Amino acid sequence: MTTIAIVNSHLAAHQEFVERRNQDYRDIFTKMRFNGDDQSSLRNCDLVIWCGDLNYRVSNEELSGEEIRNLAEKWEINQLLRYDQLREQRYKRLVFEEFVEETVNFMPTYKYNPGTDKFDTSEKLRLPAWCDRILWKSNTVVRCEDYRSHPIHKLSDHKPVSAVLQIQTRVVDKDKKQVVLDEILKDFDRQVNDSLPQATINRTDLAFDGVKYLEPQEQPITIKNTGTDVFEFEFIPKLDDASICVPWCNVEPKTGVVEPNNFLILNVSVYIDNNALKTIGSDRQLSVRDLFISVYLSLSLSPSLSLSIG
Repeated sequence: MTTIAIVNSHLAAHQEFVERRNQDYRDIFTKMRFNGDDQSSLRNCDLVIWCGDLNYRVSNEELSGEEIRNLAEKWEINQLLRYDQLREQRYKRLVFEEFVEETVNFMPTYKYNPGTDKFDTSEKLRLPAWCDRILWKSNTVVRCEDYRSHPIHKLSDHKPVSAVLQIQTRVVDKDKKQVVLDEILKDFDRQVNDSLPQATINRTDLAFDGVKYLEPQEQPITIKNTGTDVFEFEFIPKLDDASICVPWCNVEPKTGVVEPNNFLILNVSVYIDNNALKTIGSDRQLSVRDLFISVYLSLSLSPSLSLSIG
C-alpha cells in the first residue's frame, strides 16, 4: 500500500524573511508525526505533496521593484524566475532538497488588487511573486499532467494554483493477501506443532513387591525425546498436593533436559523407615497395594514436560 501525505502550509511572510521560511519548512518536515508514532513521519511516506502559500518572493537585490513589475506585466516569466527565491534556495539545497516542481508557465500568483487582475497598487506596492506553489517528493512514479494558476478567481490578493498528478500506487489484492495470510498461518501452526515437546516413557506403572523395612527398592523409567527440539521436564505435584509424591517415595532426577533422539533414565525408589510407618500407619500391615506407584506423562504447550507421580 502506498502512503501519501499532503501538507498545506503558510510559511513566513515578507520579502526579506527567506531564512525564516526555510526554517518553517525544516520544522514541519522534521517534526511532523502521525498519531504520535516516531516511525510515521513525512520522511517515511512514499509520496509527500506540499502545497500552499510558501511566500517565497522574487528577489529585489539585483532588480528594482519597477523592473520586476515590468517583467511580470510583459509575461517575461523565464527571466523573472531567475530571481525566484524558492528556486534559489532549492538550488543551494537549503530547502525542499528532494522535492520536484513542474515547470512554472504561469504569471506570478501574488500580489493583486482584490477583484482584479492588476498587481498591487496600494501604498505598500508589494512586488509580484510566485508565492503559491505545489511540490512533491516521491519514492514512486509521479507524472504531472497540468500545473497552472487560475486568474479567473479574483476574490483574494492571491491567484490559486492547481496541479494534476498521475501517481503510480501499490494496491492490495485482497484475494492474494488472504491466500498469503493463510499460508503464513499454516506454516506458523506447523512450526508451533514441531516445536512442541514429543516424548515417550517406557513404562507408566511401577509395582514394588516385597518391600522390607529400611531396605530401599529402586526401579528405572526411561524417558526419550522423539521430537525435533530440546525439551525440559519437571516433576510437579498433582492438584491439591504439596509435594510430587508420598514421603517414602522419591524420583531422581526431578528435572532435566533431553536432546532430540536422546533419552534419560529416571530412578524411582521407595524406602520405609519410622517416618514412613507413621505416614502409612504403624498398625497396618504393608501390602503390595500400599507400594503400588503409577507415573503419568502429560504434555504442556511450552517446550517442556510436566510429570506427576500418583
